[in-house]
Amino acid sequence: MVIENARLFQSEQQRVAELAVINKVQEVLASNLDVETVYELIGQQVREVFNVQVVDIVQYDPATNLMTMPYSYEKGDRSVISPRAPYGFRRHVIETGEPLLINKVFAEVAKELTIRSSPAIGPSRPCLCLS
Repeated sequence: MVIENARLFQSEQQRVAELAVINKVQEVLASNLDVETVYELIGQQVREVFNVQVVDIVQYDPATNLMTMPYSYEKGDRSVISPRAPYGFRRHVIETGEPLLINKVFAEVAKELTIRSSPAIGPSRPCLCLS
């Protein structure tokens, strides 16, 4: 019973944190800030609340078949990635229009989806890709 209560409390705390992100995003959108500032604030909020090492915000232009990453953060490196054709898990999400939740080693999921995976990726934490 005590373990179940602790699990429920932890789940509730995570839900509160998630709702805080949603509220912050709504606040930012309502403030009419420039889009780069919006990306920056959303990326920071996602990193803080979910305690993640990697966050990419990707835009896709179907007319040019190019994606850009106006916000990309990986283990302390904050970069803006130049336009390129969709690849990997991002391409899969763009093509299917379906979210992709990865709860196991990236290479295993890449093999299942016939996506070329870099050996540098190695084992990973959960990943969620949304369209």
